[in-house]
Order: sequence, then structure tokens, then C-alpha cells
Amino acid sequence: MKFYINSLEMKRLALLLFVPFVLMGCKETKMPNAIDLADLDTTVAPGEDFYQYANGGWIKRTEIPSDRVRYGAFDILQEQTEEKVKDILFRAWERKGDTTNQDWLKIGDFYASGMDTVAIEAAGLTPLDPDLDIIKNLTESTDLVREFARERSIGGGDPFYVSVDQDSKDATAYILNISQNGLGMPDRDYYFGDDERIKGLQDAYIKMLTRFFVLMGNDEANATSMASDVFELERKMAEASLSRLEYRDPHLTYNKLTEEQLQKLTPNIDWKLFFQNLGVEMPNEVLVDNPKFLQAIDKLLKETPINVWKDYLAVHFITSYASALSQPFADASFDFYGKALSGQQVQSPRWRRVMRTTQGVLGEVIGKAYVAENFPPEAKERMLTLVQNLRAAYRERMAELPWMSAETKQKAQEKLDAITVKIGYPDKWRDYTDLSISRDSYVQNIRNGQVFQFMYTMSKLGKPVDRTEWFMYPQTVNAYYSPVMNEIVFPAAILQPPFFDMNADDAVNYGAIGVVIGHEITHGFDDQGRQYNKDGNLQNWWTSEDSLRFTEYTKLLVDQFNGFEMLPGKFVNGSLTLGENLADYGGLTISVHAFQKVLQAQGEGADKKEIDGFTPLQRFFLAYAKVWRNLTRPEEMARRLVEDVHAPGIYRVDGGVYNIDAFYQAFEVPTTSRYYRAPDERPSIW
Repeated sequence: MKFYINSLEMKRLALLLFVPFVLMGCKETKMPNAIDLADLDTTVAPGEDFYQYANGGWIKRTEIPSDRVRYGAFDILQEQTEEKVKDILFRAWERKGDTTNQDWLKIGDFYASGMDTVAIEAAGLTPLDPDLDIIKNLTESTDLVREFARERSIGGGDPFYVSVDQDSKDATAYILNISQNGLGMPDRDYYFGDDERIKGLQDAYIKMLTRFFVLMGNDEANATSMASDVFELERKMAEASLSRLEYRDPHLTYNKLTEEQLQKLTPNIDWKLFFQNLGVEMPNEVLVDNPKFLQAIDKLLKETPINVWKDYLAVHFITSYASALSQPFADASFDFYGKALSGQQVQSPRWRRVMRTTQGVLGEVIGKAYVAENFPPEAKERMLTLVQNLRAAYRERMAELPWMSAETKQKAQEKLDAITVKIGYPDKWRDYTDLSISRDSYVQNIRNGQVFQFMYTMSKLGKPVDRTEWFMYPQTVNAYYSPVMNEIVFPAAILQPPFFDMNADDAVNYGAIGVVIGHEITHGFDDQGRQYNKDGNLQNWWTSEDSLRFTEYTKLLVDQFNGFEMLPGKFVNGSLTLGENLADYGGLTISVHAFQKVLQAQGEGADKKEIDGFTPLQRFFLAYAKVWRNLTRPEEMARRLVEDVHAPGIYRVDGGVYNIDAFYQAFEVPTTSRYYRAPDERPSIW
């Protein structure tokens, strides 16, 4: 779940200095099933292993579907949401509805082209032949530079990625970014080491490349040699790539270079030629996330034989489009990215795969239809009240922090008040008029979508920052915080049970969506987000003493999560997951504080009023645990331990609730508990 967005961002001020805590909820009789007693495992004491206690019954009776690598609350809700989207797509495909609406026709035509397996199988690789012919005829390094630019607009596999984002040190302006890219495996670390799994993944990846080269018409021996050469080229790129942990440092990845400095850094790349072929005027300044990586590409352009570069570009182009090609290409891609990497047993049904691709191109068009049919206005109003209460609780907690100076505290509260809140769907929808879609070619539709998005992105240069823009679709079960926008965003699809329930008691909503709200707010003050000021600029606004104290407290979380073993010899990375663990901690802390205020406002005895034998505070934590329950295949877990900035669900619960004083009160946790943490071991940050 992506609770944090890096280089996509904006504002809007909502001052809530002394907001009264508004009551949220309905009577007990309206919510008998929010906490299903059959989901519990009462053979385990809640103080011993709360994740198992809250979810053990569900875990025992649940299996991971064969086309999934993980299955839990998020996945089930996304599945339910996708069924609603499927209904929209099928109606558009069959041209039921407003056929005078061009956007509606585009949805149907795009989806129809992806479902036309007869045409796709007959076409084979031919939709990519013109592009592969261009690559085949490259003869020198300047040709490669032109090709890098050409492929950026059509979704190829460039060694570096060019985009337009907000300037992290001037959030009012857009700037062109050049980022490390180019690896076929999802993380640099997969290219190194003697670990048995890593070697297995390398072999599986080379096997996929070999299959693609054979499908392109090469014999097995040549294909194997070509795949090996491409892998070695990527390994050299990986050596120069920043790790995921390094990438979490916004100062390390902020390198503003002038045109002259960029050209001096990479003398073998003619940047004027590159931008000319990209269709963008050569910028005076660019942001480079990893200058060392660009230097490596510059060196490789000179030292690597042109035929290896051509093989690299060709096979990466095919990899980018493999799922839209005939079955042999789709199978080769799935065998690596699905089976080998994540343990997925079978491919998802075609309707679901095509649906996800359609959403990738026409997400807001589909979102507009989804919202009209599935998102009641009262849900947005109820969420606004919850956010209001959470923000007020945060402000109150901040004012009482003993470790933070008055100077830093004031700026923190100013940033809190400046956070923009977006709920449900955009106020302004994207215009897709210039996107050409037909029922004739699935690959061409995807290509047109790539060009459309590229043109949209590049058109931002020189324009004011659009603070109405969303970076998730309304039908996405997720949420995010953007540091340069200083905003929290909750798409419509996450505002459903088990996260948000219009009929639920307060305990359930505060324990689920309330914690999500607190989580997103806390991202503005986690180890990354705290480095941005209220206007979204990367700027140090902390005193040096407060920064040191903050780092000391966060080390408690790093050490705690480093000790969680998920697979034999494979542990959670406490540093990589720190931002998300801080956000979970902050979300729990602030939401339980806000909920306790609600109980106080309800009068004497409200905190003792039970539903199904549980007090409100107990139901709060049960609702939180329900959100994070899931089953994960071992291969997928191993992948996530390398790539994911989120801790596994079990430790988002057991690594979270045992840091919260109110949890100990709710369940009378004994000091002998497996996860018991003494008060001085519990972080006291927000």
C-alpha cells in the first residue's frame, strides 16, 4: 500500500486550531458485524500475539487464490472494487450507455482491443516490428541517444528516465528530472550476491530474456549469448544505482545541474540532440537523482559494443509490451515477474489483466464513472469530520510534546494546519480529447496512451503547479501523502469497509480509517517528510537539538523492526521501513487520542459500553488489526523484504500496537507477553 508519494506534490490551507471533537457513529445495533467473532483466535491471549488473536480464525479458513501472491483485507476490497469497475468496462465494451460520450467509447474500445485474443494471437510480434527495425538499424552512439529520446515517449526501456515534477526546493515550480532506470529486475540488489534465491532469480531473468530473443527469430545458442550480454550490461548499471535505502534521502537525490554541468558530467551524451528528439527545448537546469549513474551510462555508451546496446533496447522494448502481445510473450514475462519473483501460480483472468491496463491509460475516465455509481456524497462529509478530529488531536498532542522546542513546535503546527485534504475524487477531471483509441490494436492503444501521458507530463514545463492534480485514481484502494504538495489524499475506493463504514460505531472507524488518516498526516513528519516545510520545500526547519532527539527516538523503531524475522534468516529492514513504521505509530497514537476525546464527549460510561463483549477501545484495536491481515506466498514475502518500504502486515500490527500505551490498558497486557515493551522502550514521538 503506497501511503507516501515522492516527487508528486501540492497545497491548500485548512486551519483547525480549536476544532471541537465531533461525534461520529451510530448505535451499537447498527454494527453487529464490523468485528466478526469468527475471525478471532481466542486460544491466543491478545497480549501475547495480537495479530494472531485478532485474525487467527480468518487465517485458518483462508487460502491464497492461485492467481494471487498475497491475499488480505486490501486485496479483498480491491477485488470487490474491480468487480464494480469490470461492470463499467463490460457495459462500455458492449456499447451500453451514452454512446455519444467519446470518453465512454474510448473505455469500451480500449477494453475490447485487449479482449480480442484472436487478433492479438494472429498479430504476434508484428505490432512492434517498426520499432524493432529502427533499433536494428542503429549504428553509433548518437543513434542510441536519439533512440533513448524516442522510446521515452512510447514506453520503451531507457537506461534513464526523464520526467517533469515539482522542484523539491521550490515547490511552486516544475522542473525536468533525470532519474536512474534501465534495470529489468526490480531492484539493484538482485544483480549481486551468492544468495541461493538471488542466483535463482538471475537465472530465471536470463531465461526470460533468452525466450524473448528466440521469439524474435534467433537460434537458442545466439539467444543465450545475447541474454547474457544484456544481463552483464544491466549489472554494470546496477553497480552505479542507488539502493532503495539511499533513495530515501531527499538531499542525496537532489542534484541540480545547469546545461553546461550536465554536458560536462556526461560528455558522450549529446543532450541537445537528446532533447531535440524528445521534443523538448533544452532546459537551463535539470534535477538529477544520481549523477554517478549518468556517468556510468556515459561510460557504457563508449565501452559497450553497439550490438549489445541494440539487443538491450530491443528486448527491453518487448518486455515493456509483453503482456499485450501473443501468449508466448505474455507467458515468458509471467514466468519471471509472476512465478519466479512472487510465487504466483497462474495468471490472473484476462478480463482483470486487461482491466488494469485500461485503467493505466484511462484511469480518470473510469474513475468518473465509478464515483458516479459508487461514492455517496455523505461519505465525503463524514470523512471530512474525521480528518478534522484527527488534525485537532495532532495539534493537541504536538503542543504537549516534552522533547520538542517551542521554536520547532510552532513550525510543525503551521505545517499541520497547512496540510491540504483531498477526498474521493478530483474537483477537475483530466481531458482525454487528444487520446486516440480504436478497437483495432491493443498494442497501438497502449502506445497511444504512453504518448498521451508523456505529452501531458512534458506540457507542465513552464506552467504554474496544478494543485488540483491527483496521483491516484478514485477506484484505487490506497491513500498517499505528498511532501511537496503537503497534502493527504484518500481515493473513493478506500472509503469502504473494513476501512470506513457509514454504519459502524466510532471505535471501528477510528481504528481503521482514522489510523490511515493519522498515518498520512504523520508522513509529513516522518524521517523524510519532516525535511519539507509547510510550503512543500525541502528545507531544514528543525533546531539541531530537536533533530538529534527525533533521530534518537526513531532508532527505537529501527531496532525493533530489525528484530522481526519473516523467513528463515530473512528479517525486516528497520531502516528501509522506518517512514512507514513511523506513520503507523503516529496514526495509532493520534487516532486513539482522538477517539478517546470522542468517548469523553459521549459522557460517563461510554468507554465501558461493550459490543459483542468488547469495549470501545478493544474494538478500536481489533479494527486496526483487521485491516492488516493477509496471507503472503514465501516468494512474494522474500521480494517484499528487499523492495517494500512497508513492514509485513503481521508487524504493522504486532510491531505497532505494543508501542501504544492505550493498548496495554485495553487488554491488560502482562509484562511476560511475547511482545511486551517496557515504557522506556516505547517511542514517544507524536
